[in-house]
Amino acid sequence: MDDAAPRGPRGVNWKTISIATVCSGVTAALVAVTAHVLSTPDSAGASAGSFRVVADASPQPTPTVTVTESVTVTSNVTTTATTAVTRTVEPAAPPGPAVFSSLVYPPTVTCPSHSGTVNYTISWTSASATRGWIGVEIVYADIFTVGKPIPASGSYEAAYNCAGETQEVRIALQGTDGTTTEQTFLVWRT
Repeated sequence: MDDAAPRGPRGVNWKTISIATVCSGVTAALVAVTAHVLSTPDSAGASAGSFRVVADASPQPTPTVTVTESVTVTSNVTTTATTAVTRTVEPAAPPGPAVFSSLVYPPTVTCPSHSGTVNYTISWTSASATRGWIGVEIVYADIFTVGKPIPASGSYEAAYNCAGETQEVRIALQGTDGTTTEQTFLVWRT
């Protein structure tokens, strides 16, 4: 029998069991302290720990905030446990109205006769828009129910009816704040 480690009545090494119990307790304490640190707000309302804002001199579309927290637990036994938690939070862009950055369309189309159709292209870009609608010759109709859905930025192929003298086009874009911005213009036959 080994004299280096005391054994119980059934040959159990009590020293090994004691060390394992202490290590389990240290691990449980480490988990509890980490959970407490991550869930406890400081006086400014943010999670406790050290904060570091990551940014450079060039503007970024969405700023990144990196939170780094570390906890060290040391027990009476010569076991030390350290953990570091890093999480990145992408703040949401503030809501805002849609803005037409550009709107390109031909002011006139050339029809070979006063019948048939001629295609032309309308293109647009926007800021803070989530979706949109386009309506051709829907003067008094509700663009949101009659108009065709379009992306926040893109292009649309329209057909000009050469029997008419003008054609009215309406484009409505919905912003991230839920409001809509509209542009209306006429295309003339030459």
